[in-house]
Amino acid sequence: MVLIVVVAAVSWVLPSYYTGLIALVGLYGLVTLGLNLFMGYAGQVSLGQAAFFGIGAYGSAVLATRFGISPWLGTPVGALAVAVGDKVFMLENSVYSVISPEGCATIMWRDSAKAEVAAEALKITATDLQNLQLIDGIVPEPEGGAHLNHEATARALDPFLSLALDELTKLSTRQLLDQRYAKFRRMGQFFS
Repeated sequence: MVLIVVVAAVSWVLPSYYTGLIALVGLYGLVTLGLNLFMGYAGQVSLGQAAFFGIGAYGSAVLATRFGISPWLGTPVGALAVAVGDKVFMLENSVYSVISPEGCATIMWRDSAKAEVAAEALKITATDLQNLQLIDGIVPEPEGGAHLNHEATARALDPFLSLALDELTKLSTRQLLDQRYAKFRRMGQFFS
């Protein structure tokens, strides 16, 4: 209640842009708190949603400050930008999913113990996604995982990014658009 009174009082003093920004920070705070409570009580750890909120927030801030686009429109645009890139790479031990295997198993079979079956069906590993031609490459991780050695992970990622940038900068805008269109038309077509 006190927070609402403070925001209302501040809105009389600050320009509407800053008031909107404060409101967005509060909204993201509530979403983050909700996700923390949900993941904490349910025992699930899924950083995918947190990453999309973070990327959405970053995209929203860039679009609002540099291009004057409303933060409400910028948030989904920022999150969507990750999924529609010209090149998508994954670390070898990462997963890409909108739902945890436990959550999927609970919905599908009403039994979270079937998470392993759900994970296999979801095809969320880097190898699965490369076999389905949904990603463009798998970046090897240093011994013990990327989280233990950031510098080695960056060095492993460098040739992938350099090669991708070299390839993409040689293409015209029309070629990039045609290539992206063909890539997304192939997705989801698993039968001839």
